[in-house]
Amino acid sequence: MSVEEEIIAIHKRINEAIVARDFEWLEHYYPDDMVIRHSGGVTQTKSEWLKTLKDGTFRYYDYHLLEANVTPIGKERAILSFRATTDASIYGYRKVWKMQFDTTFKKINGEWKPA
Repeated sequence: MSVEEEIIAIHKRINEAIVARDFEWLEHYYPDDMVIRHSGGVTQTKSEWLKTLKDGTFRYYDYHLLEANVTPIGKERAILSFRATTDASIYGYRKVWKMQFDTTFKKINGEWKPA
């Protein structure tokens, strides 16, 4: 599997876990020092983010990847640029959200993870 295929596959797995509310997998997969920044500018630690998923503050119902491109940066890093839609309720407001992000991935112990 190419680097691009690996990173797109893990991106899909992450979003499958979010929609399925597979908190055990998400807790195991993400490093404890993870920080996520949302499109609205809100920054959360791993534990803060997982809490919002668990308590329903952020609730995801569906996810569709529309376009994805991976740019390798050496052998240990890559940037995933993607467009997607997600059916989600954010702070109680449900709609289909359009997303466009860049996510940096780093190879840690042989596994690609968001950095």
